[in-house]
Amino acid sequence: MIPNLLIVSALMPVIMLVILLITIFITSAKWSIDFGKFGLNLNIFGALGTLLYLLSANINHLIVLNTEALGALLRLDTLSATMYLMVSVIGFVVLRFSQTYLQGEYNQSVFIKRLLLTIAFVQLMILSGNLITLFAMWIATSISLQNLILYYKERIEAKRAVIKKFIVARISDSALLIAIVLLYVEFGSFDLEIIFQGLKLVASDQIPINLELAGIFIVLAAVVKSVQIPFHGWLLDVMESPTPVSALLHAGLLNAGPFLIIRFAYLMELTSMGS
Repeated sequence: MIPNLLIVSALMPVIMLVILLITIFITSAKWSIDFGKFGLNLNIFGALGTLLYLLSANINHLIVLNTEALGALLRLDTLSATMYLMVSVIGFVVLRFSQTYLQGEYNQSVFIKRLLLTIAFVQLMILSGNLITLFAMWIATSISLQNLILYYKERIEAKRAVIKKFIVARISDSALLIAIVLLYVEFGSFDLEIIFQGLKLVASDQIPINLELAGIFIVLAAVVKSVQIPFHGWLLDVMESPTPVSALLHAGLLNAGPFLIIRFAYLMELTSMGS
């Protein structure tokens, strides 16, 4: 019973995405804010419940929507549950701040929906159980963030930030895609659990070149995503966007890089990138 409830909690970002897409033409800012608060509250309790259950039951992970082609679509473990909780709490705080900060703006509802979409994409990236879902949400998060940055379309600095970010983000996307291809070639699967189990069987003194290269490209993707020097130029121009964008960016989205490193900790420990 409890695992089934936790699996439903992992599907909450998907449910939020579907509802947001269906109600895209609803212009009521109050409706968007109330819906966001309700959904994020459910996410917080679901993530907290998942984390407590995994720790108390000493369970390694739970699989959500297992498929033959890709493997698990979503994966609940202590890492994903912890990050899921963190992103949900940060998202709720930023949403509450946006409610007051943008009060009176004629298109506040549009901003709130873009904000909720971005949060949902980040949550799904964290919960991804296979490489394809992870990569898709990695890109979706980047595109959704660009729409938030460009909220004030008339501001030249905001446009400049989006152009710079677009170029840098494609470097990160390309590096992650190369890493995914190398991992698939090595293990013949996109499923993270199969890859993790395969990494445990690799001898430390006989590391295939594919894994060494995959580790390098994952680190490159993470470094670029987390806006490390010299890929930080666009970050200064984000100040032209509404303050909630900067809050969400600095408190949550830039953690996607470190999350990627931790998610592939088995690979980092095995290759020279972890030494």
